[in-house]
Amino acid sequence: MRKTILSLLACVVLLSCSEKAVDKSLPRGEASEELNAAFENYLAAVEESGLDVHSIMVLQHGKVLEEAWRSEGHPDSLHILNSVSKTFTATAVGFAVSEGLLSVE
Repeated sequence: MRKTILSLLACVVLLSCSEKAVDKSLPRGEASEELNAAFENYLAAVEESGLDVHSIMVLQHGKVLEEAWRSEGHPDSLHILNSVSKTFTATAVGFAVSEGLLSVE
């Protein structure tokens, strides 16, 4: 489960661009059943928390595995976007340091 969470945290990218641009620049891939379940659990937690998340996209090896457009987010409309990728990267680095896989010196 921790591996799935790390993968999800490391791969989440929030995007705001036109559907046409997404289709041209980002190829699609197939998500594993484990990722599908983790993504659905994440969306349920977002819904339960009442957070106003506009869009979520999970990429691996340059391919979109999962995406969701919610609230004001639509693939064909622009909106203000505040990226959380630095937070997810810092979390992944924290896990790697705690497991002795990485040193921040």
